[in-house]
Amino acid sequence: MSEAEPDKLLDDVREWLTTQGYKLEYEAARRLRAAGLDTRQGRTYRDESTGKTRDVDVLAELLHPALRPPQDHVHVFGVVECKWATGPWIVRKAAVLDSEERQAWPIATGRLGGDIAGKFFPLFQGPSPMGFAIDQKRTRGAANEAHDTFLQVVSAARGLVNDEKRQAVFHPIVLVGGPLLSLWYEGDGEPRLSRSEWERVVWSGAPDLPHPVAVDVVTRSALVDYARVLVGQLTELQDYATRYFAR
Repeated sequence: MSEAEPDKLLDDVREWLTTQGYKLEYEAARRLRAAGLDTRQGRTYRDESTGKTRDVDVLAELLHPALRPPQDHVHVFGVVECKWATGPWIVRKAAVLDSEERQAWPIATGRLGGDIAGKFFPLFQGPSPMGFAIDQKRTRGAANEAHDTFLQVVSAARGLVNDEKRQAVFHPIVLVGGPLLSLWYEGDGEPRLSRSEWERVVWSGAPDLPHPVAVDVVTRSALVDYARVLVGQLTELQDYATRYFAR
């Protein structure tokens, strides 16, 4: 085959790649790394619901600059699942005025979850109106890929907690390749529908979790700005948890 001739095998694989999430994964790793996080791809975990070993798309860790050796501080991670959207994703929201009701439970090792949960960190606090569910525009009877992706990223975070020997917190994040909308209804019964760049959902959709967890869903266009917010909130959490709970 000459250099000028097309390579059908490569062309076929390139076409197949357009249907996969690899491009999103590499983009997420690159942009989160640029924001100061240590990113890894290919980390595996055991899915509790199926018993199967699965891959994490991107694991992003905030490296503590001052504390050494590593066991001297609480480790904080973003667990990123990347998904191309087959239809617009919709965050369903409701007015929740009580700050305690907008509080999520951290996915953390050992006693950290209970200790952190009542401290009202922004990382685990939903706004009002608060996102509480995820859906997508789809035909009747079709699978809710958005909901399934939330299940998968929360399962990944929990699987990593089970494998972690250090004190650690894992925050689930979904990077969606497609439009994101927010929806709520006010007193007149009319839908309030608007475009969104990223949302924090206080989510109770995992069937075997006793508490709601915070899941961030982010569009590609918002990833750079979101990463700055994430780093700040992870830093605040790590500083507090290291000071009061690390041994």
